[in-house]
Amino acid sequence: GIQHAVNKAKMMVGVTIVLLLLVFSIALLNSCCVGLNVLVVGGSGRVGGSTVRWLKTLSDREQNPISITVGGRRSESYQAALRNKVIPSEGVDFVSLDIDGDESALKQTLEQWKNSRSPSDDDYMVVHTGGPFQGRTSPVLLRSCIELAMPYADVCDEFE
Repeated sequence: GIQHAVNKAKMMVGVTIVLLLLVFSIALLNSCCVGLNVLVVGGSGRVGGSTVRWLKTLSDREQNPISITVGGRRSESYQAALRNKVIPSEGVDFVSLDIDGDESALKQTLEQWKNSRSPSDDDYMVVHTGGPFQGRTSPVLLRSCIELAMPYADVCDEFE
C-alpha cells in the first residue's frame, strides 16, 4: 500500500533527476561538439523512451543534430515503440545488441556502431536505460565502454 507508493514516488524522483542530469550533460557536450552520437541501450522502454524523446527535443531545439540510436535485443520492441509513439518516428536508428549475452559480441557490436558513424564524428556517448535493473550484478556494458573509450551514463537504480 503506502510503502509501495512511497517507493514508486522515490523511483520517479530519481529517474527525473537522472534524466535532467543527462540532458544537462548532453547540452554541455553539445555546446562544444558538433555531431554528437548517442546510443540509448534499452531505448524502446519507458525510461529509455523518455531519454530518446528528450534527446530528440534537445537536438531539434538547439538545431545541432544529435544522432540517436536505440540499442536492444529485439527490433520488434523498437518497431512497437515507434508505433506506440514511445520514441520519435524520425531521426532514431536501431542496433541489435544484448547486454545479457556474450560480452565479446557486445563489445564488437559497440565497436561496429562507433565505427559506423562518420569518420569526422568523434563524439560518442552510451546511455544505459535497459532494465530490469534489480539483480544485475555484472557491469558488462560499462566495462565494454571503458575498454572502447566511450563515454557512458547509467540511469539504473542501485543494486542492494
